[in-house]
Amino acid sequence: MACGIILSGGLSRRFQVRGEPWVDKALYRIGNEPMIRLVYNAISQVTGKVIIAVNNAERAINYKSVLPSAEYVFDDGRLRGPLAGMYSALSACDEDYAIIVPNDMPYITPEALKRLMSGLRDFDVTTYIYKWALGECLDGRQERHGASVHGPTH
Repeated sequence: MACGIILSGGLSRRFQVRGEPWVDKALYRIGNEPMIRLVYNAISQVTGKVIIAVNNAERAINYKSVLPSAEYVFDDGRLRGPLAGMYSALSACDEDYAIIVPNDMPYITPEALKRLMSGLRDFDVTTYIYKWALGECLDGRQERHGASVHGPTH
């Protein structure tokens, strides 16, 4: 089984409007649900435990009202950005594998996550990346080093 990790410690810059109160994009509603709940619902269907990495206690309290059964960890203060959340969450993960998803992927499906996990039989790391975004760092040479790169299914 894998551990699910949702990264939710960012600044939500794209959701901010000058002169308006700060908006947490994880709580932005898609339909009737906060975005983070949609991500949680998908990842919890394919993992045994879900950890949400946050950057402060206030955020953890706000999310607990929406996702009371998730485990929360705080970003490691020695690091910055997503790596701080990844480090803290991976430290709390007691499974052999982890699925790491940002809080702003409300349309991720359990099927897409299962496909990623199936690649772990042959590789150490799997990721989705669109063909137009393939760069030198993610070409065929990576597969020899334990990474599986999946393209879009359509």
